[in-house]
Amino acid sequence: MMWVTHALVTYVTVDRALGHHPALLAALGSLLPDLDHPNSLAARLILRPLERATGVRIRGAVHARLGHRGPLHSPWPWLLGTLLLWQHHRDLSLLMLGGLLHVLQDALTARGIPVLPGRDGWLRVALTPIPGRWWDRVLVPASALVLLTTAGRRTESVTIWG
Repeated sequence: MMWVTHALVTYVTVDRALGHHPALLAALGSLLPDLDHPNSLAARLILRPLERATGVRIRGAVHARLGHRGPLHSPWPWLLGTLLLWQHHRDLSLLMLGGLLHVLQDALTARGIPVLPGRDGWLRVALTPIPGRWWDRVLVPASALVLLTTAGRRTESVTIWG
């Protein structure tokens, strides 16, 4: 899926449950799992400036070491980070929640996500046989429609864990 799909779907999902500010942070966090792809928006915005400052090819090194949809696309670090940070570092937790939602969205694609490391690589789970490009064509307009039809309406915020 494209970054815009991840950001929009994450924003709409979190906005409905927690409100605008948390949704913005989660949408930003939804870009982070793609740090493992050298041409992703996250890699260009975060890693490219580090490359310029250090002279080291960080994006290529990260991709060579992790591969795309490797460990950064496993749900466990994002889930653990969300849960551990929620009580005292809510904003960081929302970034982690965005990463988790990105990974769960990728689980809907035919390529799936890695869930457990094994001897022969990662055990992957794909919840549907549908390619990511199809989801991009469906979820972007659907998310935009939800935003347009619910603009100005606010649902009750959900308080989770106090």
